[in-house]
Amino acid sequence: MDYAKKVIDQMPLKELWNAQGPVQAVRESDILNTDEIKNILRTGPIKFAVADVVLQWISLDDCFEFWKTAKSNIANKDQFFLEDFPDGFAYVASK
Repeated sequence: MDYAKKVIDQMPLKELWNAQGPVQAVRESDILNTDEIKNILRTGPIKFAVADVVLQWISLDDCFEFWKTAKSNIANKDQFFLEDFPDGFAYVASK
């Protein structure tokens, strides 16, 4: 299987992967709000993975720049309306 082109077919994801194959990871919490993400970022760079048809990994070098652009689109609860977010899309974050 070409993991670089693997299509996401369910949410939440049951596993994470990169171009080399499955990534060893365990979901610690379901939905993080922006304050929780800020607290995690205070410990240092983190690896973001964006699930949008295919899994896109944000490099550690780019994590803070990504956060600056993504934070206004973080859904802080499990039920939300896309029209309440800039450009009509939202991220649901988990750790």
